[in-house]
Amino acid sequence: MLKSALQNSILVVGLLIGAVLLGLSVGSLASIRGVPGPTILQSASPALAAATMLVLLVPATVIAIVVGRMLNAVVGLFVLGASLATLSMQCGTIEDLVATRLFNQQII
Repeated sequence: MLKSALQNSILVVGLLIGAVLLGLSVGSLASIRGVPGPTILQSASPALAAATMLVLLVPATVIAIVVGRMLNAVVGLFVLGASLATLSMQCGTIEDLVATRLFNQQII
């Protein structure tokens, strides 16, 4: 009972820390329309967005590795995937990508 409670708490803490870390990078992905862009290249400053993503993805990967070593490798990959899914769900969609492309070409 104690072992499963410890494992579950490690998983939940790893998920929360990874989600918060990659959730912080959404601010640097803001496009010229003001919404988080769907890609790094669609952000207002791609260099800042890429640097922020790299700086915050490294600790999220380390957290996933630690969880994977403590529990299971598949669980560690799940933690990293859930962190990336958190980032993905906060970013823009294909509509934002098309609108940004059209805005850059002065069609709209």
